[in-house]
Amino acid sequence: MLDGGRSCDCTLDYMRRQNMERIWPSLSTAREIPGLREHPPLLQLTHHDVWITAKEPVFKAHLQAVSYCRSPLWDAKVWSDKDLVKAWLNTAYAQGHKIYDTELDNVRVTAMYIDELVESYDLVVLLMGVKEAPNKETPSVLLEAIKTRMHLGRPTWVVDQPQRRVDRIEHRAYSEALEGMLSHWPHVALLGAKIQIAGAPIAPVHPVADADVEDLIDEGDTEAGAVINEALSDIGEDAEAEIEDETEEEEIAPTRSFLAQMGRNEQQQEEVARKKRFKPGAKKKPWKGGGK
Repeated sequence: MLDGGRSCDCTLDYMRRQNMERIWPSLSTAREIPGLREHPPLLQLTHHDVWITAKEPVFKAHLQAVSYCRSPLWDAKVWSDKDLVKAWLNTAYAQGHKIYDTELDNVRVTAMYIDELVESYDLVVLLMGVKEAPNKETPSVLLEAIKTRMHLGRPTWVVDQPQRRVDRIEHRAYSEALEGMLSHWPHVALLGAKIQIAGAPIAPVHPVADADVEDLIDEGDTEAGAVINEALSDIGEDAEAEIEDETEEEEIAPTRSFLAQMGRNEQQQEEVARKKRFKPGAKKKPWKGGGK
């Protein structure tokens, strides 16, 4: 009886490159950063919601490196903010609304709903800054896409650029709700082959000669991995602390509100009594005290 076979590394990489084109057209031909393919720091974050700030070519190199370390069938997808708005417009068109956005005329998105566009993938990357023309629905459709993923318990990466951060009010997709949501996510800056999580030191990526990529799938870069794990742990602790604080406030607030209301009621009763006592024209009751 023959043992089970395994495709050679060259065949697997060829299949991965094919899958990259499905994830993001031209991803397989992106310029590589030396050493990144052996130690992709973003590999450990594929199961987390992450906010990433990087120049597009740098992010593309990092995503390509991650793809080389995942299965050839890795079910990830990159959508731009322009794709999201196009899906929303498709819904509006189907309902008979006449909305014109010439920037989207050549965008080939057939999804009729935001849910249809984002819900089926293991990882969805939302690339911001592609849409240039203003559209007042851009913040709403972005939030809908993210919340759809959160409802399904599936991770999302929101990617912006250093000079066009999505947490700044001038960004086309900015909203206070989005800023508040992203404040609870790891914020990763990609600096060439290096990675930096907000509040953590920069972690370099060291090339390893003659390394087997398959052996590194679960290991990643030890230095980058330590920084990522520590940052994720801190974020988790901060979130738990915030939840506890909110719970305490919710417990204390009704008590304070009740006491304040009691105080107001007593003041109102005293005021009413005082007005009755000193009301103009009010007849004084005769004194019935004792005496001669």
